[in-house]
Amino acid sequence: MNTVILSNNYDCFLDECEVDTVRVVNVEGLYYEYVRPACVEQSFYNGAKKLVKDRTGNAPNTCANPRMPTAMEACCPLDASISRIKATRNYIYDGERMTYGRANKNCASIGRKLCDFEAIDSSIVPEFKTGYHWTTAKCSIEIKIDQEGHVAIVYNIENRRGDQALHISEESLNYFKVYWESNEYPNRFNNCGNASGCTALSGGGCQCETAVAEGTVFFSKPSSADEILSTLLIGSMNPEVFDDGTFIKQKEAEFTVYLKNGVYDSDTVFEVVDDMYRTFFMKNAFSRVKVVGGNFYFRNAPHFMSMIADSKPYGIGETTRRDAEYETEAVLDHYFYHPNVAPFLCIHFIKRFGISNPSPLYVEKCAVAFHNGTYSSGSHSYGSGLYGDLSALIASIALDREARTPVLDADPAHGSLREPILKVIGFMRALKFEQDPRVPTTKLIFMNEKIGQMAHSFETVFSFFSSDHIPNNGPLHFASLTSPESAKLEMPLTIGLLNGIFSLVKYGLSGCNNGFGMNSGSGSCKDDGLYEKAIGALRFGPVTVSSRVTSSSDDAEQRSDNGSVLVASRDLSLGESKRSSQWVGMRFTNIQVPKKAIVIGAYIEFEVDEIDKKATSLSIRGEPVDNPSEFSTENYNISNRLLTNAMVSWDDIPAWEKISDKHKTPDLSPIIQELVDRSGWVLGNSVVLIINGTGTRVAEAWDGDPKNAPLLVVTYSTDDESAPTGRSTSEIIDNLATLLTAGRLNTERKEHILEAVKSTGGDVQAGLRLAEQLVATTPEFHTTSLSAPSGENRQKQRAQSSSTDEYKSIVYLYFDGGCDSFNMLAPYSCPDIIDPVSGKTSNTYDKYLAIREHVALTSKISLEIDASDSSQPCTSFGIHPNLPTLRDLYNERSALFVANAGLLLKPVDKTNYREQTPTQLFSHNTLSRETKQVDLNEEISGTGVLGRLNDALAEFGYSTSMFSISGSTITLAGQPGVNPPQSVLRRTGLDSFNSEPSSTNMKDTIKKLNNVTNKDYGFMSETWAYGLYEAMDQHSALYDALDQVSLSQSFPATNLGNQLSTVAELIQTHTQRGTNRDLFYVSLGGFDTHADVGPALAARFDEVDGALSAFVNEMKAQGLWAQTTLVQFSDFARTLSPNSGNGTDHGWGQNVFIMGGSLNGGKIMGNYPGEFSEKSSIGLSRGRLIPTTPWDAIWNGIAQWCGVTTESDLDKILPMRKNFPPTHLFNISDLYT
Repeated sequence: MNTVILSNNYDCFLDECEVDTVRVVNVEGLYYEYVRPACVEQSFYNGAKKLVKDRTGNAPNTCANPRMPTAMEACCPLDASISRIKATRNYIYDGERMTYGRANKNCASIGRKLCDFEAIDSSIVPEFKTGYHWTTAKCSIEIKIDQEGHVAIVYNIENRRGDQALHISEESLNYFKVYWESNEYPNRFNNCGNASGCTALSGGGCQCETAVAEGTVFFSKPSSADEILSTLLIGSMNPEVFDDGTFIKQKEAEFTVYLKNGVYDSDTVFEVVDDMYRTFFMKNAFSRVKVVGGNFYFRNAPHFMSMIADSKPYGIGETTRRDAEYETEAVLDHYFYHPNVAPFLCIHFIKRFGISNPSPLYVEKCAVAFHNGTYSSGSHSYGSGLYGDLSALIASIALDREARTPVLDADPAHGSLREPILKVIGFMRALKFEQDPRVPTTKLIFMNEKIGQMAHSFETVFSFFSSDHIPNNGPLHFASLTSPESAKLEMPLTIGLLNGIFSLVKYGLSGCNNGFGMNSGSGSCKDDGLYEKAIGALRFGPVTVSSRVTSSSDDAEQRSDNGSVLVASRDLSLGESKRSSQWVGMRFTNIQVPKKAIVIGAYIEFEVDEIDKKATSLSIRGEPVDNPSEFSTENYNISNRLLTNAMVSWDDIPAWEKISDKHKTPDLSPIIQELVDRSGWVLGNSVVLIINGTGTRVAEAWDGDPKNAPLLVVTYSTDDESAPTGRSTSEIIDNLATLLTAGRLNTERKEHILEAVKSTGGDVQAGLRLAEQLVATTPEFHTTSLSAPSGENRQKQRAQSSSTDEYKSIVYLYFDGGCDSFNMLAPYSCPDIIDPVSGKTSNTYDKYLAIREHVALTSKISLEIDASDSSQPCTSFGIHPNLPTLRDLYNERSALFVANAGLLLKPVDKTNYREQTPTQLFSHNTLSRETKQVDLNEEISGTGVLGRLNDALAEFGYSTSMFSISGSTITLAGQPGVNPPQSVLRRTGLDSFNSEPSSTNMKDTIKKLNNVTNKDYGFMSETWAYGLYEAMDQHSALYDALDQVSLSQSFPATNLGNQLSTVAELIQTHTQRGTNRDLFYVSLGGFDTHADVGPALAARFDEVDGALSAFVNEMKAQGLWAQTTLVQFSDFARTLSPNSGNGTDHGWGQNVFIMGGSLNGGKIMGNYPGEFSEKSSIGLSRGRLIPTTPWDAIWNGIAQWCGVTTESDLDKILPMRKNFPPTHLFNISDLYT
């Protein structure tokens, strides 16, 4: 695409001077499209004129500002009194748009005039050359005002004969915010302001006529740039684009003035540069919209997109992609330059850089750097000086004193937990992970499931964890300090992280014992430093590599008497055979030892092939060739090879008394050292070792058993510092502490690790591997703060006594993202009702179809359920066709719905809901958290509804447990320290923990390293240590129990199917666990359906139905269906009115379901709306509905069923319950039989 930008103004030429708009420009034989710069129009204006398309009948009618070039001319005869007026055209080019005045002029030039025509004369003007045309008919612009003061535009069109677009009609729901002066506007409570131009609407709003007042703001020079920017609200084109002499330019200290008429008037333009270095051209004018006959005003609202809509796709309106892109850019600019952007970004960036609770001063310095686009530190400066420069922001974060000073290490709230994936990568880098050169890339497998995080693999747009996450326990919780990364301290993720690190140390990067890689190579998972199944390994300190004889020609025997060589022998006779003394050669390929490495140890491991006890002494040498060849049958092929100077004697070899036993040679490091010191040695060369002597020992050969052929093992270091020779174990641990904890590892913890290493019996490498694992469990490794043990052992939380009461369980099912529940439960058959105001007949189903439009769940596809006994506006309702299990349970009276329920502090309607609902409505994060807490006033801060229920049940003597199968959740958070916290399990159950420990008391050592920390040290460290301790105890209690479970039903292998399968397994173990009250949390995402709600919801409900069917059948098979209640919630419902992407947006009141064997089901409780528009007292814009049933109503009955019946205890569980009259709350008898 070629773009030409004119640097100067050019005079018009010929026809160019006779048009208002230019579409195509001929420049030296090349044609260019003229692209108009971004320009806004004002929504309200005086003297509006009707536009109409070229034909009668249903041709669309609309209105336009006569000053804007938005329509074509339609020229009528001067005698326009004839009954049917046919118009013709007078234009310069096809598609020409012009102002009303230009249209009138064009018609006058051919002896015609504008009029309210009925048709364009098709015999003169083809239809494709017509569009929207000016008429002389008038329009008035009116507004509908809702109870919140939002307005929708209504065009009252004189002599309208065709259709009118919905967004400008009386049925419009396209409300938008305007800025009313003094925040006063006509509404039903002030009788529509007693304005003569207003009428009351049946839905409670007002419809008013408008007029526009315009004028001059400054009649003299303003005092400052700030005064201009804070007062003027209408922009202007750069005056420099006008002809010379149009404006008089005056440069002032803070701004530039352009005077058109030599005085300050409404044509004056001010040029101002703001503190973000943006240049503004502001017109010295105001435009206020007045309610006719009243004293109400608001600022005239601008818009980019034309109100003249296309009559059909690719039609003839003025809406263009160009203006949509301009508007999008303007919105992005508005966000980008918003004053909250800098502190918002700074807080989030700082938290990612390792300080979870930055000081206000730190954030302010960062925000200033972002705003100014520059940051200076010493003699260095960073950034371009432009607003929003990220290099300045990053420099301000990394170089600030708060990021670098060690003084803050003494602040217990300083620092952060490290992100899981950064811990893994940091561990691999610090301990010199090396990839097997035969494998092209390093792959970490299933990291999201194992540790909860993987690069470029977050599950939602909200990343891996919330930046304002506060742990449910510990010092951070009590101090209300954030720790985003602590959201990943769930038991299965903590276990998964340590399992992976332990596996990496012991087996290399592989799948061994829940490692981070996949199994490769041969051999088995052995903690021997050989990494036979790995695709890479840690190479810190002494490195051990191995190579096994891998082909028939890589081991051979040669008789000494005649030199004959046998390369296909099934065994190797070391020393003497039955016929002769002999030479044995072995070739080991791909030796991964770098040149000049320090060889610390080496040996060959043989497997016994024959039992032999005779005295045997052997000599071992190497072949001093850089990459020796394989063996051949040529006589003397072994003994004729060169031999190293270094020789190792293997004297008085013990008897080989058992087939398949393993025996090792003495240390062969002198031989290997001589070979790798050769000038031609390179990594990956082969090594030949040759043995001769007296006596006999018979070992396996490759041709006899390839898996147990001779194995060469070499241990080396690349520098003296890594070698253990001359270095104590404590020095090695100090080195690890420096690499893995930046030297912060506490002395007492080092002593615990040293004591554990000593138990390995002097095996340097085994001790090193154990030390690496233990350091990786310490608080110092997992956080960036200092830590010190207090000397106090952790105590298990109070064990709950067993009870003989009947077992019951609650399963909390959360639809994450905001479920479009009015397509889960929709009207089906509804009686007609006569509107007392309009007298019109209507019913709820028709109203539902009207507002839902093409996304409606119609009765043709929904599953009908009877609701004749439910006091609802319909006698039957339809369930989504992908939820047949829910329909069947409803018909069995084991399921019920609660209609239009949601989060409420107290009963409200649209006149007071904002003031009486102290939360951020329609926000995912906020409503998700509040729905799970059900405590808007934070009366029991940091707790969730099931956590408080658990506390109450435990106080009554019930033995309770809480499990989340979908990550740590506030739902299950009780009061800290009162009862054992929630156990968090993966949806696929539990893996074993450290199934092959490197020392017999490794678990006890890990707990010692994570005992209670000193309160004067890091809160982050205590958060990790407490979390690990709890995770180990929870895992130990659950793993064995779940290992014995066998379910009768096959669950679908879906997200929710796996979660409910785990719930069913836990329920089956309740007797073994000694509990009689279990509370579970499961969730399913994917309900944020801003686009394509139909297929998205169908897929989600299909998964829900399969999982619920298996779960219900399993509970029935266990005989526990009557003891189980499953209740479903979501963030909110969605707008009943769809958006342009076939999706729906954030709403409020929603329909939810409850199921269980003891339910008094088969009914719909609450109040299903009979009216969805703003006519209703609960109807907000676009079909957002204020809930009429609070969450407290549902939980009130469930808590009673679970065993909490006293009013005082119910008030503790549901702190908002007391705000609702008893008739708003469900009792146990309402919900259960």
